[in-house]
Amino acid sequence: MKKITFLLKNYRFSLKISTLELAFYIAIIISAFFFSNQFLNRAKYPTSNTAIKLQMENKKQATSNLSLIMARGSFNINEEIPVKIHITATDGSNMAQINLNYLPGNISFTRMDRTNSVCSDLRNIISNSESGTVSFECRLGSQEKKKTSGLVATAQFIAKGSGNNIFTFNDKDTYVISAQNQRTNLSYETPLGNYIYIFSDSGKEPLLPPKTPVSSLTHPNQATWYKDPNITFEWLRSDDIKEFEYCYNQNRLNCEAWKKTTDSSVAIQSQDGNWYFHVQAVSDKGKGPLNTFKINIDQTPPEEIKPIIESKNIKFNREDNESGIKTANIVIDGQKFENIDDSFIIPELKAKNHHVTIEIIDNAGNIQKKTFTLTANK
Repeated sequence: MKKITFLLKNYRFSLKISTLELAFYIAIIISAFFFSNQFLNRAKYPTSNTAIKLQMENKKQATSNLSLIMARGSFNINEEIPVKIHITATDGSNMAQINLNYLPGNISFTRMDRTNSVCSDLRNIISNSESGTVSFECRLGSQEKKKTSGLVATAQFIAKGSGNNIFTFNDKDTYVISAQNQRTNLSYETPLGNYIYIFSDSGKEPLLPPKTPVSSLTHPNQATWYKDPNITFEWLRSDDIKEFEYCYNQNRLNCEAWKKTTDSSVAIQSQDGNWYFHVQAVSDKGKGPLNTFKINIDQTPPEEIKPIIESKNIKFNREDNESGIKTANIVIDGQKFENIDDSFIIPELKAKNHHVTIEIIDNAGNIQKKTFTLTANK
């Protein structure tokens, strides 16, 4: 039996304990100290797998940039038009898949020039003059230049007819592969307003401006009905165009009340019906041909619904003065029946009052509703 004396501040006390018990308690104290120290070290310094994972998470994804230097100015028929493609990529990037879009009709792709290119090889060059697309694969890092930034290639096109053109990257199918064989973050530079203006005859300017390409981002489809009356029209312009004349009316063929603008867009608030936006370019040589864009507006819901209950049928009118009826639905006590005719057969109902709503939707998305109570008897 051992006698152990403890001194705590100004107090002294003794404890009688056997040698075996003393060894047992010392072992517990040492073990507790060891494991607590291990826990603190692990919290402070992660295991190797955890550290690697954290490093990978903190590592930024590689970023690449593609830019176009498009031909700008005037070209003769059958003259080549160069479009340069540049890349800025991280060192060690493997390849770039490039997809270009252009307006088909007045130009066509002829060849890909690799002079001064950072690509060791250009592969799978595919062009489609009908859809206005050119795609190819660039293997980055030539033997002469250990770089992955610079000129990718020069796409050569040939002028076929009069008019404007503009080039863009197809961002869905364009990408750059890093040294880790992963797609990088990709940004583009295709300055708006870069265009090609093509002469109608070799060496001679056209007497009049070409037809002005017009479109609408707010109402893009000329066959679709829209209920939003606020419309924006956009078009391209070239340097020799002085101004544009436009009008908005319901005459498909011509205009009488013209307005003028030097801008390349105009906002219009429309009324219901079929309308036509007319625009023509004006230069010092005169006015170009008229271009027309159709707009269909319907802000008015279908006519008021007047249901008639006949035996086991619900009959109702479904009329719309502009876009026409797209669909009709009926809801009975929360149960919806879709795409119904104007004569609806009532299902078996319990003998009580039932909540009924008829809903008619026109082709512009306007909705007309009628709610009533239907009393069912045995």
